[in-house]
Amino acid sequence: QAWALTGLSAFARTLLDDADAAAMLATLTAQPLMLIQDQTLGASAATIDFTGIPSTFKDLRLVVQCRSDRAATSDSVLFKVNNDGGANYRSVLLTGSGVAATSTSDAASIGWRVGATVGATGTANQPSQHDILVANYAGTTFFKTCTAHAGSTNGATETTESNWARWASTAAVTRLTLV
Repeated sequence: QAWALTGLSAFARTLLDDADAAAMLATLTAQPLMLIQDQTLGASAATIDFTGIPSTFKDLRLVVQCRSDRAATSDSVLFKVNNDGGANYRSVLLTGSGVAATSTSDAASIGWRVGATVGATGTANQPSQHDILVANYAGTTFFKTCTAHAGSTNGATETTESNWARWASTAAVTRLTLV
């Protein structure tokens, strides 16, 4: 698959509270998004690996722009966490095309499904865009979860997706692999 990532960022979470509005604004100003890795491919690659993710932030945000080179009009975008390729992932996906809405779920997937992308036989020059948030990625109390919002155009069909996914592990996230 040909993947072109635009960046991987992490930021410190600030809780919204009316009583702390001034403090929140100061915190947001003092702790902007910080780029921790950026990868852009020059050629097709089977996977893209982000390793050595530091545990110094609260949440992890990934911004992905990609397209698949598989011979299909569309393809799933999956992330493996800490190189775990087992059936330890669950996800729920809501998809809308302006004409219809559908919902699907995966109970035992081999990665976080964070949306779909345009395949090699899809419309030329059309990538998908994904905004993925991994809450409390460095924590070790809860299973890891992420939310993802994605969109793409393939032919005359624009699609938007909203996803929630869970990885059944309390381990801190130190590696993400786009597969």
